[in-house]
Amino acid sequence: MTKLTDALNRLFRSRPPTEIEPGAEVELDGASVVARCEAMLGSAPADDPAAALGLALTGARATCLISGADGETSVAAIRSAAGRQAPFVAHLLARAAASHTIARSTGHEALHTLADAGALVLVAQTVQDAAHLTIVARCVAERALVPAVVALDEEEISR
Repeated sequence: MTKLTDALNRLFRSRPPTEIEPGAEVELDGASVVARCEAMLGSAPADDPAAALGLALTGARATCLISGADGETSVAAIRSAAGRQAPFVAHLLARAAASHTIARSTGHEALHTLADAGALVLVAQTVQDAAHLTIVARCVAERALVPAVVALDEEEISR
């Protein structure tokens, strides 16, 4: 646990506050936090999972950001990465339809589809979870040689 704490301290250059007061402004959203974590870990950003797979196969630390709409089309690349034992971390931004519209989906279909692709799937509930799970996903992916997906529910994280 101290290694995780040390890594987060280096990421934010100081100890984060132990408690956030109600009404306090939040500096970063989930996507910004995972981008900072991946940059701290030395990961090369890719445009999509196929590009991240290519980087991972060359031995580079790779990461990509997947929007909920692209999640289902990303399954082939992630399944291929699992078969080739290529470790990379993908971040899935799941977004449900606005509450005033008739929702035909939950916004989590991509998450359910990716769960069957052979990758480690972790779901963050808060921005702090997103930072922690990004580091955990990177460690597990590189040790187990599997792709990892950290899912961020944008509506849940923005509360």
